[in-house]
Amino acid sequence: FENNRPSKLFLHTIGEKVDRLLLHENDIEYDIELSKTTSNQYVVVTVESKDQNDISIINCSTGEFELIFPQREKIVSSLDHFKNDDFFISLHSSYDFQIIKTGIGTKSMDTLYSSPKIIDDFYLNKTRLLVTEYDMFDMEMRLIDLDNGENKVIEPQKGINTLSLIKQENDSDSLYFFAESSVQPVQTFRLSLETGKYDLIEEEKFGY
Repeated sequence: FENNRPSKLFLHTIGEKVDRLLLHENDIEYDIELSKTTSNQYVVVTVESKDQNDISIINCSTGEFELIFPQREKIVSSLDHFKNDDFFISLHSSYDFQIIKTGIGTKSMDTLYSSPKIIDDFYLNKTRLLVTEYDMFDMEMRLIDLDNGENKVIEPQKGINTLSLIKQENDSDSLYFFAESSVQPVQTFRLSLETGKYDLIEEEKFGY
């Protein structure tokens, strides 16, 4: 830590006495954050300030460290990796929010989905992209078929202000998610990625 912020990133290999320095961020405006991809094959390294960031990845098998998305005017909200060689990035500028597809060692970026609403999270399984997004008035999910372009709105129950996807790497045609509001306890739903319909699986009880 430097100036009460994480500034250095080291890679520790079991059996080795010396850790390898991967990154040292000198700018006090930037922090370093770590997360993992849904595939569990990569660690995502985000170096971010208030209005700018870049994204790198660490290969969990080889320890290789590589920059995926350099600092730009658009902010990367999240990066994920599933089964194939592609990486999927949620990014935004002032009035535009997108899900794009890219890869290691390439500058090509294909836009899969674009929205005026804020994209909160996303999940890809086979050819279906599920996006959670919101604006000042409501929160919703969209199910996009990447083969034919069909775009289906999935509206949660009224009053829901938090939607959390439970991501897992599999070939199932269903996905679980949490939903809650200020007057509703946490509920767990199972969503069909084929039909867009969902069923209540479990509901927490308010405790006193």
